[in-house]
Amino acid sequence: MSQQARVVHHIAGRLRLKLADAKRNPVLLEQIQAAIESLPDATSVELNPLTGSVLVCYTGEGGSMMRQLSTAGAKNGLFDLSPDGAPDREHPTHRRITAKPQGGARFRRLASRSLLALGIAGVLLPVVPGTPFLIAGAALLGSNDPIVRRSIEFIRRMRAKLRNIAA
Repeated sequence: MSQQARVVHHIAGRLRLKLADAKRNPVLLEQIQAAIESLPDATSVELNPLTGSVLVCYTGEGGSMMRQLSTAGAKNGLFDLSPDGAPDREHPTHRRITAKPQGGARFRRLASRSLLALGIAGVLLPVVPGTPFLIAGAALLGSNDPIVRRSIEFIRRMRAKLRNIAA
């Protein structure tokens, strides 16, 4: 008797399967673990008998691993993996959560942008040294901030234009 398995989380090299009938069933989970460990791409398998979940770490392509899991589950009569292998998006925990920066992150963003503003003013006005403020602001802000990313792209475009002019 095979039950339905669903992928509840998947990133490259790691996925989590959830099997409702495997909750508090260590014998079934050990059979599933043995079947998955025999797969060529599987590197490790961790079980959680309380939740009925199976964590699979693997090498190679995700699609290849999904096909191997589906085949192994059906061949051994242990579980049926959803045909597309996609995570169950109907599950309430699969919502995109965007967190707003809290407390310290807000202060850090404000301080770094203020330092960048002082650095730009220092570049334009000879009264304030600009370079130290630019470096400190960019270091505080980090490369993931949209302002820094746009600035880096702008510098790259300008450098390419200057190379074209010089050539």
